[in-house]
Amino acid sequence: MEASKTTSLSREELHKLVWSKPLTTIEKELNIKSLNIKSTCEKFKIPLPENGYWSKLKFNKQQPISELAPLEDEELKNVQNVLEVNVVEISPLKRINLRKAEIEKTLNLKVPDKITSLNHILEKVKSDLTEKYKSPHYGDDFPYTSNGVFSMSISKESIPRALRLINTFVNLMQKRGHSFKIERETEVIVYNESIYLRLREKRERYVKRISKDGTEYHGYRPTGNLYFIIDRWSKERTYTDSDKEKLENKLSHIIAYLEIQGDKKVQERIESNEWHRKREIERIKEEKIKQQIETEKQKVKQLYIHTENWVQACNLRDFIKALEQNAIHTNSLNQETKDYIKWGNKQADLIDPLVSENL
Repeated sequence: MEASKTTSLSREELHKLVWSKPLTTIEKELNIKSLNIKSTCEKFKIPLPENGYWSKLKFNKQQPISELAPLEDEELKNVQNVLEVNVVEISPLKRINLRKAEIEKTLNLKVPDKITSLNHILEKVKSDLTEKYKSPHYGDDFPYTSNGVFSMSISKESIPRALRLINTFVNLMQKRGHSFKIERETEVIVYNESIYLRLREKRERYVKRISKDGTEYHGYRPTGNLYFIIDRWSKERTYTDSDKEKLENKLSHIIAYLEIQGDKKVQERIESNEWHRKREIERIKEEKIKQQIETEKQKVKQLYIHTENWVQACNLRDFIKALEQNAIHTNSLNQETKDYIKWGNKQADLIDPLVSENL
């Protein structure tokens, strides 16, 4: 039985969702009526794709994505979660297949035999590899594309096919609303999440020459088999040519996988942000309690200081009073003694916490 969990979408998240796939697909995946989605979008001023949008994408007609304008309604601005959905927890394979089927319905995935329009990203690849293969120093190894160029390492013979394949892939990803960041490495940005990509060609080792003493010199030669590497390290996923199916026929699967990885990264980021938000609340709460304890300690400390000062002030006044009585008794109360008594009472007042200005 498939498990499910309830989650909430913000206005921004719902906007990304309705422009990433048709409402009919969202309806199936999230088990929510498309009418509810439409009414929510209308209420929160979230633009929806016009009729025919997804059909035009399927036939390679690039369509603009409507930006999300700021809300003017002050009450709606404060709503954090605009739509609650019941997400069905399905197996990774089924999730891939559902997304793959939706992509195949909305996009023309055929890799052409000839490129009619080369994406600017691939123009850089073509120029870069052409220059590298002019050099006599690459030997049996396939050169890597330079920084700022889509990451590839392929033989000279595989360049035309790689250009057709990746040109189609890049155009399809852009039609789906995704973008690329190409610097030292190649990243595709899916739902604002970064995923690393690279294309490679398998090589096979062979004996290049055997010297008179029997030493073997090994070299490498191209196999023509390309493989596509997604992400890195423990999350790495590879799609490769096989006898049964070439990479050209796996584009819908690759795009589906990338989008699901993007979904997953978004969810991980939301969960991470939520964890940090809760942790920050706990930290503030702990800091407040710590501050309260420290404040209480300071108040107790001040209480002891006030007590000691009051006792000292009382002792001073008792002494000054005794001094005055003794002077009267001995008939020695002169002006100097009076000034001293006045000064002593003033000193007592200065340290007495019961005198208003000392509290």
